[in-house]
Amino acid sequence: MSQAAHRPPGWKIVSLTGFGLWMMACALVSLWTLDVLVNLDLPGRWITGRPFYCTLEDFGALFAGELQIAAASVLLASILGPLVTLLARRPRVARDARLAMLRAGALLLPLPLFLAQSRIAWDVAPNQLARAAGLTLLPAGLLWLVVSFQANPRSGGVARATWAWLFLPGWGVASLNLAAASLFGGDLPQAAAGAGAAITAAGLWLACRHGTGRLQVLAAFPIALALLMAGIHVVAFDRYGQDGTADVELDAPLSAAPGAGQRPNIVLIVLDTVRADRLERYGHHRDTMPALERWAADAVVFTRAVSPAGWTAPAHASIFSGRTVSQHGIHHGSTSGGGGEVYATRARAGTAWLPDLLAQAGYYCVAVTANPVALPPDITGFHRVFRPRHEGWYDGTVAALTDAHSPVTRRLSERLRWRLPYVDAKGIASVAIRAAQPRDRPVFLFVNFVDAHSPYDPPESALEAIGAHAQPAFPRYLPHTALTLFWPGLPPSKQAYLDDLYDGELRWIDTHVARLLEALEGTFGPRTVFIVTSDHGEDLGEDGRVGHEYGLAQHMVHVPLFAKGPGIGPRTIDTAISTRRLFDFILDAARTGTPHLETLSKPDPLHLVAERYPYHDSIRLFGRAYDRPWVVMFRNGYKGEGPGNQGFRLLDVVSKGFTRELEADDAGMAALLRQDIDRYWEAQRDRRGLETVQTDEDTLDMLKQLGYVNE
Repeated sequence: MSQAAHRPPGWKIVSLTGFGLWMMACALVSLWTLDVLVNLDLPGRWITGRPFYCTLEDFGALFAGELQIAAASVLLASILGPLVTLLARRPRVARDARLAMLRAGALLLPLPLFLAQSRIAWDVAPNQLARAAGLTLLPAGLLWLVVSFQANPRSGGVARATWAWLFLPGWGVASLNLAAASLFGGDLPQAAAGAGAAITAAGLWLACRHGTGRLQVLAAFPIALALLMAGIHVVAFDRYGQDGTADVELDAPLSAAPGAGQRPNIVLIVLDTVRADRLERYGHHRDTMPALERWAADAVVFTRAVSPAGWTAPAHASIFSGRTVSQHGIHHGSTSGGGGEVYATRARAGTAWLPDLLAQAGYYCVAVTANPVALPPDITGFHRVFRPRHEGWYDGTVAALTDAHSPVTRRLSERLRWRLPYVDAKGIASVAIRAAQPRDRPVFLFVNFVDAHSPYDPPESALEAIGAHAQPAFPRYLPHTALTLFWPGLPPSKQAYLDDLYDGELRWIDTHVARLLEALEGTFGPRTVFIVTSDHGEDLGEDGRVGHEYGLAQHMVHVPLFAKGPGIGPRTIDTAISTRRLFDFILDAARTGTPHLETLSKPDPLHLVAERYPYHDSIRLFGRAYDRPWVVMFRNGYKGEGPGNQGFRLLDVVSKGFTRELEADDAGMAALLRQDIDRYWEAQRDRRGLETVQTDEDTLDMLKQLGYVNE
């Protein structure tokens, strides 16, 4: 009697089910390994030394999205497998069905891989469906041809050959696809690396398919490499911030200026996109930043600090130059030119930068920033600059592709926070603590936290701490530009949900700013000047807008400001000041050895001017209402908004505690402020054009996710 006759009924189903599970496990491992080696390009990041913030949770989170792709592919392959077997008129035995499943899987599984790769390797925008389809089907079809025309494995070797069928050809073709994209983009080192990976994959495939058992062990090499790269990057970020790990680090030794050893260390912390009115001290109903408020009990609190700009780059440039936006010239953000180009206005010639002047005074200048536009390329003088990256997780993987279309995976990823395009407060604080090492000279440390900037995805612990209970109303990974576009169609709970997410981000920042301040006070000692402020505020649903593309309302320019240092006792100052005066305050403290508050609060000859230039991408996205400049000035409790040829408004900003503005009726003050604004705008307005600014792909990708570049 034949062996088949002794097999129980249904053995084929059990066999195929077991093989399907084995195939799904192989597919899952394949996708994870390809995400790590190809889509995240961890070997390339390791070779070039590019900083990449990652945790074990990030790598584990990849499985959530990849598992759905693997399961769906195997399920479809199990349906298509018998159909292919039937149409081919082959004997209906389990082994043939397994071969048919493999062929079907070889066709289905690569599709999401190459779709994700088209977005990162070929820079395909999500709305370019035809181009994405073409760039996906071409390598996927090539891979299917490679796999389909292989000789059938020897008897009993189907399971052993599954890895070779599903992974090694995929790695080779994906690496070849990456090499072609890099060659087309002019990145010859990356093209060579991709070609080398493709050749390696081909060699391993030959060893696995035709070699002995010992040679077939080499097929596990990519898995080992992916695990090794993951471990290396996790460990590397744990030391990122120490000497020898910076993005920019000057090698030349610097001579200390006379008397530099007696001057205070200076720490400037900028909480990107934090509105003053969202802190309890400034009138918010929630205690969003209790640790910072406790720290500020011994500091000087400025209740009416005004940002000179409505977004990051010009606001930081004003702090680092002491100039208004028109005077320093950095006012236009990055904009896509269709081919991935980035344009911006460059700094005006002759602009003196704070880090340069501090370095000349004997300071060692260090910057740690989560937002790449916080340090425009024109700002020089920092001896060490740290720009840790996390943007590769956002849309560069198969898992992220699944996340974008699966509510289940998206909710899980929001809990794990692995798709954030920026390094969060926890990571930035850790880098800054490692970077803040005592020197033989005083230190100037600048730190930027970007968590309050969209996309908003605070950890659940922070939401629980503020008592947030709003139901989800939109995906958390939407940038603010997308939220503004979708706002009218979102459910009524959208405002409560947005408020909860924003306040939760503040609580998360608060936890790690407190950790940073405590560490720095221990490292630098009592002779340290601390400044904590924000660069600008944010629209949070006001007039149907989210973000900071429009206007200069009070919630956009009124920012928190705290200062603490030797000779500065706790007090509250209600005089309106501009944060660009921090340039004078810091420079004076560095040169004299003592901070003087008068440099911040003395009368401003330009009446606290703030500006916004029109931004081409916003005009394209939101319409002609955004095609105008804004200039505001403050005087005697009033705020003028112009210039006059765009429509002038006089606003009262005192009766609402400087956090809100009301229409005012004072003809004399209106005429005075309108005249001041128009005179300033006519004399100072920047009439230069845009220039091309070179940037790497990682930075460009992060700018897209933060809403600075729109396709």
